[in-house]
Amino acid sequence: MADSKIYKDWLAKAHIDLDSARILYAHGGDYATVAFHCQQAIEKGLKLLKSGGMMTLIIYYGRETGFEERDALLEYLPTIDSSRFTVIEMPFVNRPNCPPIPIIILKDM
Repeated sequence: MADSKIYKDWLAKAHIDLDSARILYAHGGDYATVAFHCQQAIEKGLKLLKSGGMMTLIIYYGRETGFEERDALLEYLPTIDSSRFTVIEMPFVNRPNCPPIPIIILKDM
C-alpha cells in the first residue's frame, strides 16, 4: 500500500510539472523555465520506472522558442545515468520543417 501511495504522489508531481510547462508555454513563458519543468517531469517519471520499463517522449519544436526548448532537452538527455538508463533518439528522416523528435528511455536494459 505504501509503495502505491508513493507512486501516485510522484506521478501527481510529474503531472504538475507537465501542466506548469504547458501553461508557461501557452502564455509565452521563458523557454528555460518551460524546459526545466519538462526535465523535472522526466526525472520524476524515471523514478517511477520499474526495471525493464520504458518511457517515450516526443519533442515538438518550431515556434519562436521551440528551438531553445528542444536544445535544452537534447542537452539534458545525455546527462541521464547511463548505468541505469538507455536513451534513444529516433529522428524522422522524411519529414521536412521541424519534425518531432521521438525519444525512448529504457531502464536497466
